[in-house]
Amino acid sequence: MQRGDWLLDQPAKRSPTGLAAAGCASALISIPFKDNVLILGAIFGTVLVVYFALFEGLRTPVRFFVFIMVCSAAYPLSILAVMFNGLTASESLDITLAQFFAGGGVGAFVVLLPGMLLFGPAEMRGDALGLAFFGALGGGILGLLGEELDRAIGLHRAADFGASVFLVWQSGVALILGVLLKWGRKRYVSATQTPTK
Repeated sequence: MQRGDWLLDQPAKRSPTGLAAAGCASALISIPFKDNVLILGAIFGTVLVVYFALFEGLRTPVRFFVFIMVCSAAYPLSILAVMFNGLTASESLDITLAQFFAGGGVGAFVVLLPGMLLFGPAEMRGDALGLAFFGALGGGILGLLGEELDRAIGLHRAADFGASVFLVWQSGVALILGVLLKWGRKRYVSATQTPTK
């Protein structure tokens, strides 16, 4: 075990709620930049990295950098998924709920898989792919719910991702990542420690 790796194996006590709050903060910061595809994911990744550094005690600059780069790619890849899904849809410029589901799912997968590989215990790596697919379903639902909320409160505009999509998706995907990391640490780290009863 190398220096710094033990920090990754400590049980995360704050990850789910703390990461959800960090995701919400990143969404609030992101909304003014929502037309800049390259900045959005970087903001999300940076805020989560700051959370990991300040509240989880992680000190892994290379992993932080990789995670920020991956998050930077998540939004453009989700837009590609929306556009690809739109090839078989109507010729309208408006984005359908199915396209929001596809985009939300792809973006979530791109964030969750590396998030687990980089910040979860090493023993979790074998489960990471399946968990990321499962989490991507949640990300798809979050994208759909965010857009449905925009439509319900009258903020929907054709061919546009509204503020609610960012708030719901970023908070929700960060929460999913936190739940998965906490589950992995509880399952694998606790199994290697002597139970205290």
